[in-house]
Amino acid sequence: MRLETLGAVAAFSAAVLAIEARGAASQMGLTLSYALQITSLTSMTVRLASVAENAFNAVERMAEYSKLQEEAPAVIPDSAPPDWPSAGKVNITHCHCHRCCYCYCHRYRYCYRCCYDTVGVT
Repeated sequence: MRLETLGAVAAFSAAVLAIEARGAASQMGLTLSYALQITSLTSMTVRLASVAENAFNAVERMAEYSKLQEEAPAVIPDSAPPDWPSAGKVNITHCHCHRCCYCYCHRYRYCYRCCYDTVGVT
């Protein structure tokens, strides 16, 4: 919005100065033509500056990430406590009795009915 206002002020100023100077018509036309192009050129300059800033932002982010410490490996041999389980298992069943397992029913909203049958996880 401010760029368009700047361009309008420049075009108005060029028009007033062209009328006051009473010069050749070709010079007045050229001056007004250049004054009207200021808005588009200024918008393009701002757009290109923002694109360049975004590109440099990615470079700065990569430089910052390269300085971080490396994470530990996913598996460190012989680092688990002695009582750590060696295997795990999750059973998901349709639960109807509420006594044998933990039951769960999902609703999208409180007032809606369950999306699926109650699911039990043991």
